[in-house]
Amino acid sequence: MVHRNRTSAIESMVYKKGLIKETYIGNCHVMYFDILDVVSLCAEELKNRPFELWGIKE
Repeated sequence: MVHRNRTSAIESMVYKKGLIKETYIGNCHVMYFDILDVVSLCAEELKNRPFELWGIKE
């Protein structure tokens, strides 16, 4: 999968781990999640592979 930016790369990982839930409030599509889980995943991924998340090849 090619990511447009680091946000979509993290978002893909969060979805795969089942951390994002989706629902509707009226006609509005809503995504909700535990912020600590998502921030922890971001921090870990940035620590382990920062260049890849920014689209830079080492």
